[in-house]
Amino acid sequence: MPATNRLEEIVALVHKRGFLSVKELSRIFAISEVTIRRDLQRLHDEQRLLRTYGGAAPLTPRLDHPSRSATSGLTGSATAPDSSLIEQVDVLIAISLSPRSDAILLERAEKHQVPIVAESLAMPGAKTQIAVDNYAASRSLGQWAGRYVLQHFAGQARVLDLSYHLSNTQERSNGFAAGLRETVADTQITLSLNTQADWRSAYQLTADAIQVNPEINVIFGVNDTVVSGAIQACSELGIDRESVLVVTFGLEGTTLIDELSRNEYLKAGLAMFPEIVGPTCVEAAIAAYGGIEMPSQLVTPHMVLTADNLQNVYEQGEA
Repeated sequence: MPATNRLEEIVALVHKRGFLSVKELSRIFAISEVTIRRDLQRLHDEQRLLRTYGGAAPLTPRLDHPSRSATSGLTGSATAPDSSLIEQVDVLIAISLSPRSDAILLERAEKHQVPIVAESLAMPGAKTQIAVDNYAASRSLGQWAGRYVLQHFAGQARVLDLSYHLSNTQERSNGFAAGLRETVADTQITLSLNTQADWRSAYQLTADAIQVNPEINVIFGVNDTVVSGAIQACSELGIDRESVLVVTFGLEGTTLIDELSRNEYLKAGLAMFPEIVGPTCVEAAIAAYGGIEMPSQLVTPHMVLTADNLQNVYEQGEA
């Protein structure tokens, strides 16, 4: 199918269904997830779709479902939440976008007496926050990376940190650096770059960074999206897979889990287990609706995964 026709069909499908994941679109069009991500980024840049983490949504939220339910507030836009959406839900599971948007959301939620459960990033007034301990988790990943550097890179770590400005992603970058420095005395953070949590930015920044600083041998990304961009850049530059260590924080979908199993550029990842986070959010939403008191944060588990221990956690099945 010509690319132009595929883009038109993607737009139509997303507007019809309200949200489609990268994985699902890859299956529908029988093309790679990398190609789908490029398509979604192009459509996002053209303001035809909203590129979200893991997929895409219409620019305007669908409000055609009259039933009230616990609804996710996750979007990729910093626009103010629609008050009519707030009126349709009993509990909002939301992720912080910006102080301005958060303030509007909290004001409208309070007005309509809708409790909020914060996912990943704390929000003022939320009943609880569902999140991994970002610093501790990333520190453990940094320690693993340090042991790898000692074994493979003669104890010298030259790091490209692909980060973002939010507090949780900063904790990931800081934790990784701390764990690496605890293990490897000769550690230098060559560059720490704000990727805007965007695949294209991460791809371009990685390509530029490696060409200017060829001594970089460790690449850390605060989420799977930026790490996917970094891996693509390494591949297109023809970087030797044994000369660079790429690690990710997330492992929230099959793309990088499959990449990890191949043990090429990506050699370790901090698994946040979305299959645990999701049900925990739902249980917290039920508790919030019932007026049950909860701690300020419900900490979800994490684990450093490699090609060696991946099969102990996930089974590889046929699609």
